Amino acid sequence: MPRAHGTLLLALILLLTIAPAATALELAGRDLIIPIAGRVPGASGTFWETDLVISNLSPEYGILKVTVEAWIEGERLSFVVDVPALGTVTIDDFLRTRFGRQTGLGVVRISNALTDAQLSARARVHTTTDVGQSVPAMPVSELAQESIIPGLTVTAGNRSNLGVANPNDVAANITLELFNADGQRLDTRSTQVAAHAVLQQEIGAAFVAGLATGDVTVRVTSSQPVYTFGSVVRTGTGDPSFVLGTTTKKSPDFSVTPQCSDPAPLIFPPGIVRQGWIIAYKAGTDTAAVTTALMAKYGFTPTFRIGIFVAANLTPEMIAGLRCEPQVKSISQGSHVSLAD
Repeated sequence: MPRAHGTLLLALILLLTIAPAATALELAGRDLIIPIAGRVPGASGTFWETDLVISNLSPEYGILKVTVEAWIEGERLSFVVDVPALGTVTIDDFLRTRFGRQTGLGVVRISNALTDAQLSARARVHTTTDVGQSVPAMPVSELAQESIIPGLTVTAGNRSNLGVANPNDVAANITLELFNADGQRLDTRSTQVAAHAVLQQEIGAAFVAGLATGDVTVRVTSSQPVYTFGSVVRTGTGDPSFVLGTTTKKSPDFSVTPQCSDPAPLIFPPGIVRQGWIIAYKAGTDTAAVTTALMAKYGFTPTFRIGIFVAANLTPEMIAGLRCEPQVKSISQGSHVSLAD
């Protein structure tokens, strides 16, 4: 068996060599979230509407039936659209053209049932005079419980908003911390974002009046994985810039404690590692069948599979659960694997 192990290791190294660098952000997947979309009046007499742009990045599927779900002020609305392979569908002013709604704001979820479907999407949120910004969709698997909205500008000629979208079936308890340009914490507040809802507030209104001036940063801590974002608007022109909430690399101590007595080991290799995690199964495991079951249970999508190894982007909660699965031998960060029995 040494030769088989050597061949498997070589193949795995080659796959890791061509894997995305750790700085790459995964924006494609089968289950995506757009944090804010709809039709609403804005400041200074403006009116904002939203176009949806959906692409099918799966050449092996001639047509993907894509479900678009919008939770508008707590009401679920949905429709299905066919998107051709390597093609794109644009839905102008979707809330009016698909649902006949003149106003409303909420979270949009774009998905397909196939586990290996690869979709990308964005919303173009713009005024009727065509001033707007692009809001990228993000895979549900990329959402985090801790993130930072950096570099918001609250100076003369600018106003900034912060946003937290909760796509989960339960409410998210949120802590917001405000930092000034020198990194000093100025204020902390706690709030709750309802299930399938979005919180968007101007910085000055979100924190103690007068504290949010200059360049500021907001740290968000949540009881549920959420999509965080900001927007900086030039008051003279109304021109907005979208700011994506950013997650930071956590130390091994950040991992969630497994709820079992003998969890599979969690391995953090020294030196340079690549993005994501590698699940190693025990010898004799039916990798395809077990992976399909675990994907359904935990909601992850593999980036590749080979032999007893599956690579995926995993949240701490997913890792904690997978370590208690009887077929899992170990979970390793990035490119580290062990071929020992």
